[in-house]
Amino acid sequence: MELNPEDDQLLDSYLKEELPQVAREKLQKRLAQEPVLAEALSMRQLISKGVKPLGRQHLKKLFQEADKELDASTNSTSINLLQSSKPSLFPWLAAASIAILLGLAIWWTLDSSTPNRLYLAHYEPFPNLIAPIDKGGSNEDVLAEAVQAYERADYATATQKFELLEPIEKDARIYYGLTLLQSNQMKEAIAELTLVASDKDNRFQQAGEWYLVLAYLKNKEVAAAKIAHQKILATPNHRYFGKAKELVLD
Repeated sequence: MELNPEDDQLLDSYLKEELPQVAREKLQKRLAQEPVLAEALSMRQLISKGVKPLGRQHLKKLFQEADKELDASTNSTSINLLQSSKPSLFPWLAAASIAILLGLAIWWTLDSSTPNRLYLAHYEPFPNLIAPIDKGGSNEDVLAEAVQAYERADYATATQKFELLEPIEKDARIYYGLTLLQSNQMKEAIAELTLVASDKDNRFQQAGEWYLVLAYLKNKEVAAAKIAHQKILATPNHRYFGKAKELVLD
């Protein structure tokens, strides 16, 4: 059974983490109930993981190996044709398989530089470095619950908890910004991460600068991402300098 265009687009948006939280939760319920939809998602994830490592050199090597395989298959077919009136279909099936693999590799290589794919390739959750505070009925309890919900990737609960806090503690603001980022509330996420990145008294300031780059990429604000990225590269002792060097923005 083939997917309809709406579901096809829905799965692509899900993999790119572009769905709003409500739509994401609705799709997750459908995935648990609809085997065909779940299988289609699994196939996309396998293809993505399988061809992601293929860079230009890997792709070139793959083409060269494919040429050798096709030459060998063609020569074998010519010999078989002289010996038998029933030529084998294997060479043509092999050629078709190689063509599909090459097509996937080319698709990933051409598309891997898009802002959202760069975001997905470089985003890692920021760890929970705020110890829970055991005080009944205090503001700190709500803060701990918010950060713990973030750590569990329960962004809906984390958002609700953070919104109960006024003001949000300085060192906790990055967790609120990343919760908004993962909830696809991009304008609010960028605003929060900008506050973190610009506050030199915030102990997570450098982390804020790095995640601001990624937030800009996810929101397809490439020019802003480049400016924030260059700021990190201009600081060799920056905690995220190594990660910034691995991120190539043309």
